[in-house]
Amino acid sequence: MLWEDFVYSLERQWDELYARFSRMGRWEEFVGDVKEIIELAEDVNVTLDELIKRLRLLFEKWDIEKVSIFRAPIPPGRVPDEEQKRILANRLNTLVNKAPGKSGSKR
Repeated sequence: MLWEDFVYSLERQWDELYARFSRMGRWEEFVGDVKEIIELAEDVNVTLDELIKRLRLLFEKWDIEKVSIFRAPIPPGRVPDEEQKRILANRLNTLVNKAPGKSGSKR
């Protein structure tokens, strides 16, 4: 799924992003941008392609490095777009609602 690298990148770097944007006084603005994408993912009129475009723009705007996931590609159409949008929204929601610095991510 094309959006997975973006969400995975955010998940892996969440604490670092918090530290960086907090120092700049822009954490709330960044989280607001992520929440916008969540809202779009929950909108039935927004396509998966539009969401992927918004994720790319988020990474460009905030100068975030994309981390690739090493996995076998899932053929298009295997997971319906609406299901992918729901998964994307849930994963971003989990990040937004998580206390920064408490990721427990494996390093």
